[in-house]
Amino acid sequence: MIIRETFGRQYTSEITGKKTATRVYFIICRDSSTPTYIELSDVVTEALSNGLPALGSSYGTGSFELSLIAVQHTPTEVDKELGLYNIEVKYETQQITFASPTDRDWQIQFSSIFEEYVPEQTLCNTGVVLPIGLTAAVDINKPIINSAGMLFDPPVTDVKTKVKISLTKNFTSIPSTSGGLEGLFNMVNCINDDAITIAGISGEKLQFLLEEISAQNVEQDGEDYYAVTYSIIYDPEYHFRKILNAGWQDANGNLITGLNGGPISAPWPLTALGMPIRDLADRITDSNYFGFGTKRAVSFSSLSLPTTF
Repeated sequence: MIIRETFGRQYTSEITGKKTATRVYFIICRDSSTPTYIELSDVVTEALSNGLPALGSSYGTGSFELSLIAVQHTPTEVDKELGLYNIEVKYETQQITFASPTDRDWQIQFSSIFEEYVPEQTLCNTGVVLPIGLTAAVDINKPIINSAGMLFDPPVTDVKTKVKISLTKNFTSIPSTSGGLEGLFNMVNCINDDAITIAGISGEKLQFLLEEISAQNVEQDGEDYYAVTYSIIYDPEYHFRKILNAGWQDANGNLITGLNGGPISAPWPLTALGMPIRDLADRITDSNYFGFGTKRAVSFSSLSLPTTF
């Protein structure tokens, strides 16, 4: 008998957290070069003595596969006269018993959130339409202004997508930072001050926001523990404001006037030295932004968050 695992391997991770896997084996029954017919009900028994995974055997070495065990064999005939069969081996998550609720691993959930915002600069140059008579190239990180070189009123809005990561873990006591319990909850609405990987997402400095912390005291089987949940928002465009350098006055305190000498109706783009950018093309190519960190940056290392998913 010859047994070969085919490429019909499939994993499934269900919403409930249950993990399954399917492996398909191609069975060739031969006595020397002569096909051997075996009753379908006996194929599994013969195959088990020739290397087919037995029920109860484990599968895999990775974190996803580690708890999978074989629970079912399903044989089918391919060509009984040629002695050809398939056997499907189904695996399911092994029932794990924890000595304590605090031994359970992190429970991780991802979701997308959508936020309407006022974009402060261009992020790509695909499909750009230049105002009539303007030849300057429009590139990324340039202001969103009209053909007069002024800000739109009302401003242009768009929708931004962010990733929300919810992480729950049971602890014998509420995790504390150097500031104790108060220090932990003071981290809410703070951003990461260094590069970090959370649940498989690698983020640079200022890309993670600790949106919320919740903790609940639970008693189970005579044991007290705390179920703690962290809600973290990942934004690849960073959690800080980039605002166009524009104003009603120049650096000398003089009111800025329009090209015809009249009053302006919106803040005028300024140079890095605080003087109005008069040339229309220069307002697109030379406008600059100030970055404002409006949230406190702290280290997330004290939370001991999981790095993999």
